[in-house]
Parts: sequence; C-alpha cells; structure tokens
Amino acid sequence: MLTKEQFFAAGARRYDTVTVPTLGEVRIQSLTEPEKTAYYSDRHGADGKFLPEVFNERSPRLILLSVVGDDGQRIFSPDDLPALIALDASVTEPIFVKARRLSRIDEAAGEGDTETAKKPDSASDTASSGS
Repeated sequence: MLTKEQFFAAGARRYDTVTVPTLGEVRIQSLTEPEKTAYYSDRHGADGKFLPEVFNERSPRLILLSVVGDDGQRIFSPDDLPALIALDASVTEPIFVKARRLSRIDEAAGEGDTETAKKPDSASDTASSGS
C-alpha cells in the first residue's frame, strides 16, 4: 500500500530542459497546484467574464512561471511579461509546448465559453508531437 511519504515524494516539482534553436538549453519547472490554478484563473475578470486578451498571452504567462535558472528559481518576474510578449514565436513556442506538457496544462480547461476557447491549438499540438 502507498505511504504518505511515497505519495508526496512522487508529487515533487519536476524539471526538464528545452532546446531553443536561437538560445540553447532552457530549464523549466512544473507548476505547483496553486500556480496552475492561478494560471487558469487569470483568464477571468472579477466578474467571472472570460478575458480573451489574457488568454492570448497564455504562452508568455506560462513561460514566466516555468523558466528557472540552475538554482531552481524563476528568472522572470511579472515585470518581464511585456518583454516576453514581444519575443518571436520561434523562441516562445518550444518552451510553451514543453512547459504545458510538463505541468499537464490543458488549454481547453478554464477558458470560458467562447468559440476561440473551443478550438484546439493545432500549432501547439503539431509542435508537441514532434519533440
């Protein structure tokens, strides 16, 4: 039978490395449950309304939460979000795809009741199947 210690050890934060052609290797971490909940919750205003402008920034927002240095500490702060948004997709896409997989982010979850939210992210799905 599974012990509490085994359960918590299996749930420890995970790390992985992404190779980005223009940057080299980038270290990422999985999200904790509160971080993942906040990542989804940010997509809705105080009135519960879906915020498409925040949803459209999902890639740089996940990168902000996931990219860490060798010491395991995040290298970006919320102040870096505008610069992350301005990056070329060739930099952000490989990191986003792998970070999404590492944290088991379901982009169909928590997106509100919009047509955009119901469409699969075919570019990410295609990219994620190749790595």
